[in-house]
Amino acid sequence: MFDDLFIVVMEREDVIPITPDGLNSLDSRNHIRHFRERALVEQSVYGDLSVSETFADIRCLNASPENLNSLTVYDAVKEFDADLAFVFGCNIIRDPLLSILPPTSINLHLGLSPWYRGNATLFWPFYFMEPQFAGYTFHQLSEKPDAGEIIHQSYPDLLADDGIHDVGARCVTDAAIDARLLIRRLRDGVTIKGKTQRTTGRVWRRSDFRPSHLRVIYSLFENDMVAHYLSDNLGSHRPMIHNGLSSVS
Repeated sequence: MFDDLFIVVMEREDVIPITPDGLNSLDSRNHIRHFRERALVEQSVYGDLSVSETFADIRCLNASPENLNSLTVYDAVKEFDADLAFVFGCNIIRDPLLSILPPTSINLHLGLSPWYRGNATLFWPFYFMEPQFAGYTFHQLSEKPDAGEIIHQSYPDLLADDGIHDVGARCVTDAAIDARLLIRRLRDGVTIKGKTQRTTGRVWRRSDFRPSHLRVIYSLFENDMVAHYLSDNLGSHRPMIHNGLSSVS
């Protein structure tokens, strides 16, 4: 799609985290179940992903969360001098690294901004019993988390037998399809109308999550919340999203 690519890969946490000590038996079981089932669903949908194999023919720089905004990354990005930057799944990019990224710098956020910004934003819609708000947002990169001008948003179709991780994985695969179309249009000089975020919503932090929150997903709903929503048992409110890919000029 582009003549030259340079990728910075930030190391993430383990797919299956260690279950915290001191939990009661219910929360411990739910915590183990949640992350094991997530790993199984993602393995089924994504297959075996290896950074070295996926980016075998592309210049690649590995970074840790601690040195993502380091001088080493700054120098490498500045030297590459990209025409477009696409960001997904890393920590917040800060100045001075942010200041040298190209004018068109897009973040793919797995969550619908401004309602769900920050961390675990495909989990919190389920906690609040609104699985229809599990979606994704392409927005201009900004200093504040997931607060830049919205370029495009969408959410996946919900199926009666979906669990929380089925919806999350479908968000990723649907977003990948939209990302290719979006980048292709930008490469071809198509102007895509953005939308300013006029409300702040809430920025969810990693520390907001507690294993007891999983009781809603598994103990109350047995991971069948989508079926309840599709049966009109949870209300019918839908998010008003910005479909930028259908509003081009």
